[in-house]
Amino acid sequence: MRVLVWNKKCFNALLLVYAANLRVLFTAVIGSYGTIGPNNVDTTLVYRRVVTNIGDAYNRNTGIFTAPVAGVYYFIFFYHAGGDCEAMLYLYRNYQLVVMTSDHISKHDTADNGGNAALLHLDKGEQVYVRMAAYTSVSQPGFLMRPLSEARPQKDTPDMSNLLRSTGLCSTQTQA
Repeated sequence: MRVLVWNKKCFNALLLVYAANLRVLFTAVIGSYGTIGPNNVDTTLVYRRVVTNIGDAYNRNTGIFTAPVAGVYYFIFFYHAGGDCEAMLYLYRNYQLVVMTSDHISKHDTADNGGNAALLHLDKGEQVYVRMAAYTSVSQPGFLMRPLSEARPQKDTPDMSNLLRSTGLCSTQTQA
């Protein structure tokens, strides 16, 4: 049996190589300081400062991410709220609540941070967005883990382990 030997240097290289091959990747932040909310109704957050938007799947005008290809996507969202503020954020997929994060009002702490994450299998055209209830500052990165079209190796798909071994960052050992 052949085993790929991983070390920290190799693992970091794998992340960099894989990230460089992603077709969908975005990071966006609200882009302003101060309190956002309170609102009388749940509001879709619009992250105006787009740091990265490879694949143009995130719409900075609506705050909605639309999957350009079917695949498995990873979404992370965070907030910061003053201790005297209630914080609630919801991650939606096509009008359906997926996960949420919240914090209650406290007179004993001065600030609260929270967040949540979800791996979602999305079909092309499905939408994901974050809604808030009150008093939050947030950032939300998201990226495609693997397109469904690449779920099974294709003839032209490079073998990542061979690539890493050729750079000297990984080695192969034979085990009984």
